Amino acid sequence: MIAIRYENKVAVLMYHDISDNESLYAISPAKFGAHLALLGASGYRFISAEALYGFVMQNKPVPDNAVLITFDDGYASFYRHAYPILQSYGAVAACFLIVGYVNPQRKAGYLSWDEVREMKSRGFGFYSHSYCSHEPRIGYQGKPVNPLTNRLFLPQQRRLETEAEYVRRVKSDLLAAEETLRSELGNELSMLCFPHGIYNRRLIEIGDELGISLYFTGEEGLNPPHSRLIRRINAGSVQITPQRLLTILQTLSSL
Repeated sequence: MIAIRYENKVAVLMYHDISDNESLYAISPAKFGAHLALLGASGYRFISAEALYGFVMQNKPVPDNAVLITFDDGYASFYRHAYPILQSYGAVAACFLIVGYVNPQRKAGYLSWDEVREMKSRGFGFYSHSYCSHEPRIGYQGKPVNPLTNRLFLPQQRRLETEAEYVRRVKSDLLAAEETLRSELGNELSMLCFPHGIYNRRLIEIGDELGISLYFTGEEGLNPPHSRLIRRINAGSVQITPQRLLTILQTLSSL
């Protein structure tokens, strides 16, 4: 009999890249497959981002031991490696795209729209990781900052953005991502994964004005109903063996 580790909660796993050159942000295809195999054998049940939305926003039930798999950035390895492995285990995933990096020519190392559309037709979800605000830019005192949570330095004017300029820029970026996802994929749900997990109250206010429903963070934990700030577990790092991932899930389920 499969043990019930938790009920009425969802564990969200965070991955980035799938590569034989493992790092803090990449694990091998073999290890990723081993993660899925052990999770399935241990009674964890894979769900979609749409199911998480229904759970959080509409009080819909999820299976015991529910797990959502997410990938950040939209690397080409998601199609090349993660997609076929996930299909082999009957699982889907949500991928958060840096939307401006996806185009017919493809930014080197990232997904193309044709690949994204194929995967979406198989039940995979694709949402925003910003349009082009993932990389740090220059802010106060010439220091690199997260562009979605900080005013930027305007070199030609030799000053920081005003608050109003900051808000217009962030709205423009997030809106461009949402409009592109709607036009390219027909998305109806709006979800945002914070670049590098960084956020503040003002960014959430801006997102709420644009109709964004769920926000994915880098904070660790399981997710109960009605919490729009989604916690995740970093599973896609070199030190996370399949057994280590099980241990993390078991520890969090006991808190």
